[in-house]
Amino acid sequence: MVIYLLELSLSLFVLGAISGLVLEYKSVIRLSSAFATLASLSLIALIVEAYGHLPIKGEILGTPIMIDGLSLVFLTIIGVVGLADAIYTFNYMDKYEKLGKAWVFALAYNAFLASMVLIVTTSHLVWFVFWWEIMTFSSFVLVVWDEKDSLWAGVEYYITMHLASTLPLLLAMAIGYSVVGSFDGMGFSDVAAHIGTLSPGLVKLLYASFLLAFMAKAGVVPLHFWLPPAHSSAPSDVSTLLSGVMIKMAVYGLVRTTFFILKPTVTFGYLVAMLGVVTLVVGTLYALKQTNAKRLLAYHSVGQMGYIWLGVGIGITLIGNSNSTLAFIGALGLTAGLFHALNHALFKGSLFLSAGAIEYASGTKDLNRLSGLYKLMPWTGIFALFASLGISGVPLFNGFVSKWMIYEAGYYSKNFWFVLGALFALLISAVTLASFVKFYNSAFGGEPNELTSKAKEVPGSMLIGQGILSLLCLVIGVFPAIALAIATLPVGKGVITTGVLGLSFHSIYFSPVLMAIVFGVIFVAFLLLLPPKAKETAKPWDCGSTLFPEATYRLRASDYYRPYEKRISAFYALGGFFGDLGSEVINRTIAAYVWVGKYFVRTAEIPWVTVKDVDDLRDGMTLHLDDALIMPVVRFVKVVGILSKAAVLLVLIIVAAVLAALIW
Repeated sequence: MVIYLLELSLSLFVLGAISGLVLEYKSVIRLSSAFATLASLSLIALIVEAYGHLPIKGEILGTPIMIDGLSLVFLTIIGVVGLADAIYTFNYMDKYEKLGKAWVFALAYNAFLASMVLIVTTSHLVWFVFWWEIMTFSSFVLVVWDEKDSLWAGVEYYITMHLASTLPLLLAMAIGYSVVGSFDGMGFSDVAAHIGTLSPGLVKLLYASFLLAFMAKAGVVPLHFWLPPAHSSAPSDVSTLLSGVMIKMAVYGLVRTTFFILKPTVTFGYLVAMLGVVTLVVGTLYALKQTNAKRLLAYHSVGQMGYIWLGVGIGITLIGNSNSTLAFIGALGLTAGLFHALNHALFKGSLFLSAGAIEYASGTKDLNRLSGLYKLMPWTGIFALFASLGISGVPLFNGFVSKWMIYEAGYYSKNFWFVLGALFALLISAVTLASFVKFYNSAFGGEPNELTSKAKEVPGSMLIGQGILSLLCLVIGVFPAIALAIATLPVGKGVITTGVLGLSFHSIYFSPVLMAIVFGVIFVAFLLLLPPKAKETAKPWDCGSTLFPEATYRLRASDYYRPYEKRISAFYALGGFFGDLGSEVINRTIAAYVWVGKYFVRTAEIPWVTVKDVDDLRDGMTLHLDDALIMPVVRFVKVVGILSKAAVLLVLIIVAAVLAALIW
């Protein structure tokens, strides 16, 4: 039944992908979104059906399938976020109607979701890399959807993935092939069984290849420079999938390859954890200074991935320890990392949908220009508030519980570096809260201004998408056992051996339900003792004065924390240097691609074909990148093929003539 549900889900994604071939724009978007919605619902049904019956093995169109506890965690992320995002897309994509190309969006959007489903369910390394590439290419098409504003960000993303993700995975696949001897026999378990025959140098290279590939896809520092421009330039429903789902595929890949192909080692665990600490610090501090709503959220995606990698790194380091207490702490860390991956998908997905709603209603993402949207968009304001509290780790919302587990894992490990990492994570959580005070108050606080006064609440489908994810932030915050039942599956069901199976992860020091009751009683008591008075005429923050318009004294987003930003200006300057360095590497690589394209055009003497320079690509003058980089090569191959056929035909004619002469 589970395999049938998986086939149903993938079939619906395929129908969604081909739904745009004959219809007009809006009909294509709605039909494609409807199929994606049904496919996501099928995934949720699969999760319910598979729970308690793991692992499940099968085959779909020659692809070996295995669904275990680890798969189910990430299928939950894809299913829930995919459902909310597909519903949101019904109306949101209307704003891009002038661009046309609805069939391209339908194809790329559904292929993107389907490829991620197949990534987390295949049990074969070759198919894993294949679906990984489909995910990368389809996401690139979606990032550059609004070509004028996002072409260069998409190119930078795609080239970075080729250099830092695809090539390392191909190298890892080649190493696997060298020990297995055939592509058919490269299942995860088959490769794992032959790892012992590799030299120590090749084993280290395999660790490094997987680590680099997943660092790049996750946006881990220092390979994070592609993420903010790509996530902030894409349509908001695409940004939701990029941040809420796609970068989690790197977490899945990291855990899958470390525990099911390689083996967890102390050194590798330390490296993952420390990369997580650096990433959570850098990403969050850079988010603090942003005034573009989506760019702020994108940098927080970097920061929150740091939390996840810290938890997973603690797990990798300690989970195989002979000391049962430390092994339990390792299991706690790994579970906390997976739990936070699930929570991040919910609150970050909701926040990107809210940012899309803000732009949809007001026409801007600039927090400096926004004001007073809560009065005009109350439902979006409530949903954005819930998600903001979730990512900030405020109690009674989902981010608090998973962050608390990461803090516990670091502290109780009694390891200096992990304790230090947990302290950094705790302090950075306060910076996250400060950042979202700016985000929320800039957009929703105060009175509507000239720009936002005509804004109105977004269509119902967009509200439903936001609401699904935001309400789950509250529900899981109060009842964390709902999500922990999924997050503990990789350890609790014996998929990853710890020696401490069967132990539950809950803190005896914190009960969300009890806290909700206590705060509820206190709130009601305040209402009874201090009932609200009649409505006041004074506006907030003006001290009763009516002499000055609010715009003259209200803080803009760029004014928040300015003294603090000046104090750490050297940190920002250093980050800018490395960011520029990464971009320069990408620029040089693209220049090389363009040179190759020009070379093939000249060599094949193809008429009427030109290749734009890199500067033209950056300025958006070339809207069809395939014409610039790929088609010259294709045309060259075609010319070679034509010449080859002509040569073969000439040889046959000569042979025939010789035979005829001999016979004659």
